[in-house]
Amino acid sequence: MNNFSEAIMNKYNNSLMSITRTDKFIKVIREMGYTEAPKNGSSHRIFKCNGKPCLSIPNNRELAPGTRRNLVKLICGNEYYS
Repeated sequence: MNNFSEAIMNKYNNSLMSITRTDKFIKVIREMGYTEAPKNGSSHRIFKCNGKPCLSIPNNRELAPGTRRNLVKLICGNEYYS
């Protein structure tokens, strides 16, 4: 794992996968340095962070398990799942 991934996993005690509510997930990624990009539509929210991939998060109350897993892979890299 890279330093960014390790810092995230240490701070949140591997709890990113346990967050099911979209608003809580957004709160966590904002703490990590992601900022919301200007909106064009209402179905997704786009977040950017320097040197990291952009995240597209659906405007649903709950995050689907597959969506959450893919977002964590983008944030932490595939090393998290090895």
